[in-house]
Amino acid sequence: FGLSGETDSGLEFGASIRADNAAAGNSGTGGSQYLSGSFGKISMGDLNGADEDMVGDISAMSFGGLGSNQEHSYQSSSHNLAYSTSMAGISFGVSTDAGGGSSTAMGLKWSGDLGGSTVTVGLGQSSVGGNTETSISASLGMGGFTGKILSSTNDNGPVVVKEVAAVAATTAYVAEIKTPDTETMGFSLSYNIDALTITAYNKGMTTTGTTDKKYSGVGVSYDLGGMVAKAGVADADGQSVMDFGVSFSF
Repeated sequence: FGLSGETDSGLEFGASIRADNAAAGNSGTGGSQYLSGSFGKISMGDLNGADEDMVGDISAMSFGGLGSNQEHSYQSSSHNLAYSTSMAGISFGVSTDAGGGSSTAMGLKWSGDLGGSTVTVGLGQSSVGGNTETSISASLGMGGFTGKILSSTNDNGPVVVKEVAAVAATTAYVAEIKTPDTETMGFSLSYNIDALTITAYNKGMTTTGTTDKKYSGVGVSYDLGGMVAKAGVADADGQSVMDFGVSFSF
């Protein structure tokens, strides 16, 4: 459900919530609200972090059963207070968890026209409990073609893991090593011609000492006029999945 309005002085306001989040909305942990004006936009509730808002995700096409593996798992996904503003093609945002603890994020995005092509670049960083995550994305739109690439690194915090290097008599000599970084890299390509859209994506996640995770897929969408038919197939880290169906609104 989406709600919006405007005061006589031009102050815009609104809210949104999903039906399945009604109980959480009643307790104040679901849904979101905003106030917007010449000063910018203040948002409250169940929000994404400012880095996620500015950097975003790569694209994928499916009806609903292929999951959301094209989405990046931002550590700032549970923020509840944010501010953003835009001017001359540049957007800036900052967010936090007002409930306490150490959790902040900020992001910057620029979008403009270069020789008839739409170019967008986003940069974001978050700090949650000592973990620092830096993300960057770039997209290019030209005619019916759209391409996007995203890269992210999370240092997984300053916490060290202790391991026994040697034992002499009853004395253990302990070496400390940093928790390994997690790196994510993904890209997507989309092409639209009339009512048909084709999208493909590929994403990989690497953490030192663990097996890499890989996701890829391709999907098609066809606008039937008031109804959209969709189909997709994906490899979700070794599991093959596919789906198809229609979506409509009235």
